Amino acid sequence: MMFRDHPGEIYVARKDSPMILGVQDGESYIASDVPAILKYTRNVYYIGNLEMARVKMGEITFYNLDGEEIEKELKTVEWDAEAAEKAGFEHFMMKEIHEQPRLFPIH
Repeated sequence: MMFRDHPGEIYVARKDSPMILGVQDGESYIASDVPAILKYTRNVYYIGNLEMARVKMGEITFYNLDGEEIEKELKTVEWDAEAAEKAGFEHFMMKEIHEQPRLFPIH
């Protein structure tokens, strides 16, 4: 969310679906999963379910559901970028759909 009275700030909240926040050289990235921002940064915060964050230039503040400020640990993504590749598919969802028969064979 963005508010007219708070220019330069973005507010995000997580409810069930995944959300990560990446940081690199004073820039912030918001995504639903690491592969979406891996080419920009390997430094990420994993936001928990029912948690929120305020993203400003070079600053991220985290909050619990009661609006109390909480601390989050910055993590470094260690896995190889090739593990996140789409294997030639245009979208990750299409890759997952086509992988399902291989991963879950029906007998």
